[in-house]
Amino acid sequence: MDKKLYTTCPSRTVGVDAANGLRFAARVLSIVLILPALFDCTNASSEDPDFQLWMPVQVVHPMGGQWVASMQTEVRLKDDVSEFSELILKPALNLHLNDRFAFSFGYKYNDKYQEANENVPWQELHLNHTMGDLITGTQFRLEERFIDDIDGVIPRLRVLQHVSHPIGQGPHYLTGFGALRFNLDDQGTGPVDGFEQSRVYAALGQHLGDHTQLEIGYLWRAERKRDGIDLNDHALHVQLVFHTDSKRIKKPTTRDRYR
Repeated sequence: MDKKLYTTCPSRTVGVDAANGLRFAARVLSIVLILPALFDCTNASSEDPDFQLWMPVQVVHPMGGQWVASMQTEVRLKDDVSEFSELILKPALNLHLNDRFAFSFGYKYNDKYQEANENVPWQELHLNHTMGDLITGTQFRLEERFIDDIDGVIPRLRVLQHVSHPIGQGPHYLTGFGALRFNLDDQGTGPVDGFEQSRVYAALGQHLGDHTQLEIGYLWRAERKRDGIDLNDHALHVQLVFHTDSKRIKKPTTRDRYR
């Protein structure tokens, strides 16, 4: 009796694994994107949606060992991309205890056109999880907001859930996050107490050589205001990340960039 020898095709197996990974990443990303929308301000009136352009540029510099320094500069345009809105400067130091746990502390200066500026020191805990090529993570950030013309400090909690997954074996990847922000005090003026803001972000990324990443995506922001006229913004989000050290692995890692 003839015996037939059956073998598996490695390329087919890799293709199936990649497809399964992308499907799972899509499910996780859909949850990440939908949850913040549940906190939208459905009981209050909103301004007409505004189309904006957000352009962050970040430099990531490994300092040796577990430490990574980062510096981000961001310009935002509002009113259908016709008017300057904000300039944000955000330096930080990031301590990676291992692949799962990291701690960051930094400072954010927010120059808001025709609004009160903010100086915000902050501390953040990162809980990362890797499943094959899929990277997910939860970030808990505590901010101390010092706002012009408002006495005292307003602490704010930010909870962010992110996900990233490469597309095949090439330089492209999918990424996204959902974020919620809660003010923990009320000074009677300025930001509202309790839930203040939700954000949703989804983008296509690409590694440009060994030192640069480019992400182009969509960001939605809903924000409660004290006067009851809440914000509802849609932004084209274009981000560049420069690595001072060569990044030869063309897939997302926990040290790619800092949100």
